[in-house]
Amino acid sequence: MNLTESGPYEMVRGREKVDELGHIVSYKGKTSMSNFWGNDEFCGRLNGSDGSIFPPINENNVPKRLYTFEPEICRSLYASLVGKRTIHNITAYYYEISSEALAAKSANPENKCFCRKNWSANHDGCLIMGLLNLITCQGAPAIASLPHFYLASEELLDYFDSGVSPDQAKHTTYVYMDPVTGVVLSGIRRLQFNIEMRAMTGVPQLENVPTGLFPLLWIEEGAALPDSIVQELKESHTLLGYVQATRWILLAIAVVATIVSAVAVARSGILPMWGRNSNSVSFILSHNPNLADVNKVH
Repeated sequence: MNLTESGPYEMVRGREKVDELGHIVSYKGKTSMSNFWGNDEFCGRLNGSDGSIFPPINENNVPKRLYTFEPEICRSLYASLVGKRTIHNITAYYYEISSEALAAKSANPENKCFCRKNWSANHDGCLIMGLLNLITCQGAPAIASLPHFYLASEELLDYFDSGVSPDQAKHTTYVYMDPVTGVVLSGIRRLQFNIEMRAMTGVPQLENVPTGLFPLLWIEEGAALPDSIVQELKESHTLLGYVQATRWILLAIAVVATIVSAVAVARSGILPMWGRNSNSVSFILSHNPNLADVNKVH
């Protein structure tokens, strides 16, 4: 995949709604992956971005899931919110892939539409925990998982005597997100490709092979901001803080100026004074001597 272009993508620029910045509208001219996963709206939907840009996070409405579209598996994956973490002395939101993303249909019914019956003649197409069938996506009998079958069913590990040992620190997918700018402070995505091994009569190398899932390779793609960019990011935080403070200061000055102007105009006598209504209670309480006999009893 080195130097291989991905796309083209059509993405939202966020000029009208900043919370939609980076959202993928289409990939290679397609607005859905339904040709791979049937007509199901959930499985075919292009959710999230390409992983290079995200919108700022609203502290009052922090998303529980962070979606990215993965063209290698023809679907969107998501990392779940874990909580706030500190990285580079910056408070960030930490997202990590959870078992729900590649869960079996019994654990997550939403994933039922990823079951493909055409991969095995004696199977309903729904795989066990932590696996995704890629035959419709890549046209090859490959099955995706996290490296070393991390977050997958433990029975997959029974196929090996040694050498396969899932480790969260080494095999998970995660991202640290700056809530102010939407910049990824650090992140890694990992994916493993596997094939099903079966005993095949007439093929000496495979006659005595037990049936199981065998890893071919796993890939890791990640990035971390260098110190120079981290410093620029911190300066942008300071600048944005000044902008926010200036906005409220200007608003306060405008309110005070309006009040002072109103008081000054009222004291100057420029505003016309309304005459008293002769039918008001002031008529009854009037001290006009011409009205002294009004209430006399005859």
